[in-house]
Amino acid sequence: ETKGLLDTHVVMLRDRLLCKMGELVGREAVMDLQSEAKEYLTEHNVDHTTFSMHDQMVKEQEERRLEMERKAKLEEAQRVLELKAQEEAQMRDQAVLEEQMQAAENERQQKAAAAKMEEKRRLRKLFGDKGGG
Repeated sequence: ETKGLLDTHVVMLRDRLLCKMGELVGREAVMDLQSEAKEYLTEHNVDHTTFSMHDQMVKEQEERRLEMERKAKLEEAQRVLELKAQEEAQMRDQAVLEEQMQAAENERQQKAAAAKMEEKRRLRKLFGDKGGG
């Protein structure tokens, strides 16, 4: 039983903290989660008996709207991070391919130079080294 919070607020706080945990993966998060919970409780922990039922419904509707906006922003930020990661991976793959292509070109040039030298040797051997020709 929570005092001063509606059941919907408890659920929204839990969801908010779960989202925050997703943002903080890999970091020490206790203080950030505590701060997030404190902020939420400061906004929502009031004596609801002083509000009319209509006021409560309007307030809850506004809170749900704000929560949906916050979640949408978080999802967008996650999509941006994923796109950046994909772009970086593609750039790394492209760099690897370019290196491989350059290595193949270098090898081709070396083989061509070796073949040319071998052809000169073969011709010298065939015709002898007669100086002029």
